[in-house]
Amino acid sequence: MRLVGVPSSQKVLQLYRQILKQGRSLRYTDFEFFRRSIRREFEQQKDEVEAKVIKEQYEKGMYFLETKLGGLQ
Repeated sequence: MRLVGVPSSQKVLQLYRQILKQGRSLRYTDFEFFRRSIRREFEQQKDEVEAKVIKEQYEKGMYFLETKLGGLQ
């Protein structure tokens, strides 16, 4: 059973891919360093089961994406 407001694993994977795709246009940061950092962040949270934490982390990722990768672009 899925909780309301908690993103599915498919949504989280889409977010991961979108962040990496947008990261390809970085000018001031090495893409490989960026890719490793993003992967590490997602892997640290992959086994999270608490709905509140999953939702917060997803929203944090969406904000990062919406703010042009936190101003890195």
